[in-house]
Order: sequence, then C-alpha cells, then structure tokens
Amino acid sequence: MKKTIITVLLATTGVAMGAADLGNGITGDWTIYNKADKIATDAASITFQSDWGGPTAWITLDSAISLTQDQTLTFSYTYSSTTTNGIYGISFQGDGGASAFMIGNTDYGNRDLAAAVTTLGTTGFYQSKAQNIRFNAGNSSDRIQTVTGGASLGTVSPGLVEASIAFDSTAAAFIMTLECGEQSNTLNLGSTVAFDTISFSADGDISQAFTGLSMNITTASTSAVPEPTTATLSLLALVGLAARRRRRK
Repeated sequence: MKKTIITVLLATTGVAMGAADLGNGITGDWTIYNKADKIATDAASITFQSDWGGPTAWITLDSAISLTQDQTLTFSYTYSSTTTNGIYGISFQGDGGASAFMIGNTDYGNRDLAAAVTTLGTTGFYQSKAQNIRFNAGNSSDRIQTVTGGASLGTVSPGLVEASIAFDSTAAAFIMTLECGEQSNTLNLGSTVAFDTISFSADGDISQAFTGLSMNITTASTSAVPEPTTATLSLLALVGLAARRRRRK
C-alpha cells in the first residue's frame, strides 16, 4: 500500500478557491496547495476525492482569532468516509505555527479520533505517530515538529465531530473538549489559543468529506446588581421612619 507524505505550506503558493463561511461572522478564503482537481470546496464544506497523492487545503481567516479568558470557542463538522483506509487532519495554526492544535485520525487502519497540541513551523504538517495522533512536516526527520500533548477518543464512526474550548481557572489554561457520538475527551491547550489558519489534509483510497463546517465564539456575561433608585431609597427611608415612630409609642 502506497502512503504518500503530504505537506501543507502556509505561503502564497496555491490555488484560490473562493470564500469560506463558518457562520457567526467568521469568514475567510479557501486555498488549495496541491491536487486542485481532487478537491471540491464551498462556503462550509470540503471534499477530498479518491487519491493517494495527499491533497491539502486551508482557510485563511479574514480576522485572526485570539481567545480571551471569558470566551468560549466551538467548532464542528460532519466527517464522512466509507472506508477505514484513509486518514485526515485538521490543524489550527497561528503565525509561524504558534498555539497550534490538531484534530484527526490516528492511523490509516482504524477510525480512532484524537486531538493534540503541536508546535508547527512554517513547513506545514502531516501525520507522524505520536501522542495518539500523527504529526510531522514531511519525509525529513529534521522537519518533525514537537507534540506536547494528546487525547484520544478511541474508535468512532464517521459523523458529527464537535470541539469546545474554554478557559479553566483551576488549570489556568484553555481546555478543549472533543466529542464524537457518545465518546469524549479533554485536552489542555495551554494559556493561549490563537490562530488565523485552519488547514485540512487527507490521504486514502476513497473520498473523504467534511461538511457543515461551523465555528462560534461566545463571551460570558456577568449580571450587574442594579443600583437602588432614588424612589427606592426614599421608600426605605419612610419605612424606617415609621418603624421608629411605632417603637416610641
């Protein structure tokens, strides 16, 4: 079985493929690095056709995302494939790979789903088995990047994948909760979550599709205690005065 290493280069090379819309005002533009004839995109989906050449693409966001401690980010997609002989990865990358994390399969021969924290350089990414998910940046060992943590869901069926990221004050870090079906796991992403690019890679002998790509950021609201109005204060004063008069009698 031929396994072709793929590399995502976050550079100006590639084929522009139109707008991406993840909903809730989060938009960007699709770029295909290679195998343009094997990839179809629209605003909220991407399909990799049958090919062992490892097609890759990414969304460059119109506005970079940098979470604050009062914000929660959710991201979801529906993954479909009719074979286990395929692998994919979705990487969230900032400037120079800072604060990168990835969601994807752990190997060609299974449907294990996992997430990991990585330190990615500008050379890109692919899969090199480590920490329950596969990461590297190509054939050369000196291009393999650092994996600092991982969390696996084990074997899952293709379907809806959901991720939620929120700050945990006890851990003093952002925690991602990854869910698929009835299985879930958590992963510590560290004190910073910032990215401006979402990269997609796939390899295998049959089409793999990601539909319903969606993202949202919500900010926690605090309920302010209203200050008493002048009328309320006057009423309280009258009540207190009446009580004093009753005690004197």
